[in-house]
Amino acid sequence: MGHLRTAVERQRNLLIRRLIQSGATDYSDAELYNKTITELVEEYQKIQANDIEKENMEVG
Repeated sequence: MGHLRTAVERQRNLLIRRLIQSGATDYSDAELYNKTITELVEEYQKIQANDIEKENMEVG
């Protein structure tokens, strides 16, 4: 496997683990593994944005 492919797979697996651990996604584990890396990044960014918004509401 090429270095780029390996790096992309590692990034995908990291994103999937973080999405599962966050518990903030409605997708099953199998659904996450079928998503593209772009879709995973977008889902992860949504969760991060929601977390930041929640923190700001608690502070303010």
